[in-house]
Amino acid sequence: MKLIIVFLLSGFCFSQTGTTFIEYGVKAIPKESNLEKMSLEVCPNLYDIVEGITFNLYANDTISLFEIEDKFKEDNSTETGIAKLRSGYNGEIITKNDSIYNLNFANYLERNLILKKEIKHDWNITNESKIINDLLCYKAILKKETVNSKGTFVNTIIAWFSPEINLPYGPLGFSKLPGLILEAQTKDCIYGVKKIEFNYKSEIKFPKIDTNKFLEEEEFEKKINDYREELKK
Repeated sequence: MKLIIVFLLSGFCFSQTGTTFIEYGVKAIPKESNLEKMSLEVCPNLYDIVEGITFNLYANDTISLFEIEDKFKEDNSTETGIAKLRSGYNGEIITKNDSIYNLNFANYLERNLILKKEIKHDWNITNESKIINDLLCYKAILKKETVNSKGTFVNTIIAWFSPEINLPYGPLGFSKLPGLILEAQTKDCIYGVKKIEFNYKSEIKFPKIDTNKFLEEEEFEKKINDYREELKK
C-alpha cells in the first residue's frame, strides 16, 4: 500500500522577524526487519503512536532548536520510548553557526552530555519541484554515511524546502538549504510541516551550551567503545 501523507499548514504569513515557530508531524515508513517485528510485538500500535507525536522547531537568523512536544518529554512509557526512537528522535538539537549540538542524547553514559557535530550537509539541489500548501518547494538529496560496528552504510535523505521562507533549518538538525524544509524523508519516517507561526509571541529561551559537557564526535566514539568494553567484563 502506497503511503499517502497530507500535512496542513495553518496560521501562515510571510513576515520573518524575531523567532519563527514550526510544528512538524511525522509518519513511520513501514519496513520489514527483525527489529521492526520485535518493536511491533512490544508495541502493536507503534505506527499510530508515532503519528500522534509532534515536534517543534524554534528558529531565528542565528540559531534553531528542534525538540519533541513537552507532553512527550515527560512520557517515559515503553511504547512512547520506542516511538521516539522509531521517529529518529534522540534528544533536543540546537543548530548554531556551523555546528549541531545534540542535547541529552546519551544519559546512559553521563547526564547532560552534549554531542557536537560539524555540519557537513552536502546537499544536491535538483530542479524537481512541487507545491506544498501553496508554497513552491524544491527537492534536495543528501547522502549520509554512517559507520558502526557492522560496517559503513549510506542513507539517502530527501528534503523539500521553500526558498520563500528564508530560514535554513528543518527537522532532526537538517540544515544549510536556502529555505525552510517543509518535508523531510529518512529511511525510517517522513516529517512534514503542520503549522508555521512567524513573530512567535511566547518567550523562547534557547539552551546554553555547556562547553564542559559537550563531546566532539571522536570523543563520543571513544566513550561509547569504552562503555561497550565495560559491559563485556
